[in-house]
Amino acid sequence: MVTFFVLYLFFWMRVYFAHPVETYGSLMEGRVLRLVRGFFGCVDVVNPADFAGVSHGDMEFYFDLIDGCDVVVFVCLAGFVTFGVACEVGYALGRGKDVYFLDWRVGRFRKISDLGGFDVLGFEDTGLLFDLLGRFGVGEVELVRLIDDLVRGGVVSSRVEALRRIAGEFFSGLRKPSFRFGGDFVSLDSVSRFYHWWMEDGDANVEVDVDVFREVIDGRMRDFKVGSLAALCRKLNLSSGGWGRYYFIYSGRTRRPRVSTLIRICDELGIPYYELERRGLFRGRYPCDLANPDLWRVAVHVINEDHLHRRINRLSAYM
Repeated sequence: MVTFFVLYLFFWMRVYFAHPVETYGSLMEGRVLRLVRGFFGCVDVVNPADFAGVSHGDMEFYFDLIDGCDVVVFVCLAGFVTFGVACEVGYALGRGKDVYFLDWRVGRFRKISDLGGFDVLGFEDTGLLFDLLGRFGVGEVELVRLIDDLVRGGVVSSRVEALRRIAGEFFSGLRKPSFRFGGDFVSLDSVSRFYHWWMEDGDANVEVDVDVFREVIDGRMRDFKVGSLAALCRKLNLSSGGWGRYYFIYSGRTRRPRVSTLIRICDELGIPYYELERRGLFRGRYPCDLANPDLWRVAVHVINEDHLHRRINRLSAYM
């Protein structure tokens, strides 16, 4: 017993989970906690959401929590580091703590030494972001897409400027989200509401529309100014295994590639993951709206009956 206590004192790692107030109590929060424990092993996760009685204006309290931790893990919201999270990350880095950025939908951890390369929001811009996700119910990934469209289209010069423009359009009534809360829906936060293809297990197979995949790849060929799939792979300096990733789907020999394969192709070609959904690669199967009451009714049925009759096709939109 004494030996176990000594090991606990000296080897039990404590991880501080820095995340925006808007995501406290969300489904995302639970997913991150599982990912952190899976990545670091037996750790004690310090979650600031557990201290509901402490004002978020009292940053010294949260800095004290960080002082008692070995590692800080943080997440972004719509591709932004929000004001409070930036303060926590900056404090941890200044104290020499190990800091990791977590892309929670993919489950990918990356150790950082500074916030260079991240879009960091000030206090007021963080408030605009929270308004878009909370007050107006804009889905997080939908907001990322709207921002990227403005930046790529040359309408604005930065993602922060795009955020301000979009917020202004929502406040003025010029723009409305594609998906709305209310009505016959289960109440879920806008961060966790939609389940996207890249959130599936990496080894999972997903059915794709090969014609759409060819259109996506052909478009990148034109961008890279090459005339064939082989030339594209050479341009990317891919090995024979990398060539196979593209060829088997492009040729139609594989119509159910692994999620990890599609993620890698997107990363190599610089394609946002949501773009495959927007282009219809999955024939409308993603994103899944987890607030749809039909899904919850079917889930309750499966929990109660322990199975779903084959003749019932209520899950077809989610399979």
